[in-house]
Amino acid sequence: KPCIFKIDTDSDISIINQNFLKFDRQKMEVCNCYVRYPTEEQVLVKYKVKVRLANYTLEISMLVAEINDDCILGVDFLRFFNLQNVFDAMFFNTVSEFDTIAKCSRIENIVSKVPSNMATLFKESSQY
Repeated sequence: KPCIFKIDTDSDISIINQNFLKFDRQKMEVCNCYVRYPTEEQVLVKYKVKVRLANYTLEISMLVAEINDDCILGVDFLRFFNLQNVFDAMFFNTVSEFDTIAKCSRIENIVSKVPSNMATLFKESSQY
């Protein structure tokens, strides 16, 4: 099942929705742990797990909770892949070594650029 994640650069923990757990043996129980959302909502955390991406098991713990999102990745996850500064160029006017290697691409709406005689074909053949 695909997992749609959000990145929270203001959080030092990562949380995954409990619906993504396949086996009970993955869980490590956590007692009396609550996480507070920026909206001030408190969410009870029941477990933490080691994460598996495709065929790779990562040695990073994620908290498991009943959340509306599939997954919220914190700075701990970004740090694991040495990506903790990946958004600096967008939010700060600094240039890092990473900026010269990878650029952030912006998705644009190209519907207005399709010639009128092709508009129907484009609309019928395109998937979003």
